[in-house]
Amino acid sequence: MNRSKLVHSINVLVGGGCGHADVIADAEHHAYATALLTEGSAVLLGRNTFDIFNAFWPHAAARSDLPDLMRAFARRLASVTKFVATRRDVDLSWPGSERVGGELRDIVARLRERVAGPIVVFGSPGLGRALRRIDAVDELHVVLQPLSGPSEPKFSDDGDPVRRLRRIACTPFASGAVLLRYQRGDGHGQ
Repeated sequence: MNRSKLVHSINVLVGGGCGHADVIADAEHHAYATALLTEGSAVLLGRNTFDIFNAFWPHAAARSDLPDLMRAFARRLASVTKFVATRRDVDLSWPGSERVGGELRDIVARLRERVAGPIVVFGSPGLGRALRRIDAVDELHVVLQPLSGPSEPKFSDDGDPVRRLRRIACTPFASGAVLLRYQRGDGHGQ
């Protein structure tokens, strides 16, 4: 049985922070995110990231003041199921949104059975850390932003295990950001 690949894509500052506002979201960045989402069959988001997405993206496709790439991303996002990993109540009025609860290993197992293609996790630093802790991330895409300074939340913390990754690609953006794509490596790093 084929299992769905889980891809975590996250923006990270040079100092390790990954706040949602700490990003240069230019055309190149949106082209990458749209291409990744086009390859994906579903999105899995943490509660905070879902709330941020839900406040903006459901109406973005119809906004003539936004660049074409942002509207394309919004259209694609509208067409896939958006799973929200949360134990709290959540506004699911955005069509295609669905709450998934329970233990994270069980959530991932259920989604891998249900979704035929890649599952994309955008942002969601807390969820991403938890997924890495249970070794559920098949590909990690880090968009290293050319920004430094204090930022919360952090990409990783003291409870995170060190894991060996294998580089797939390293793509510089004109903004100075660098897309670092990794696959799960063999064993654990030291």
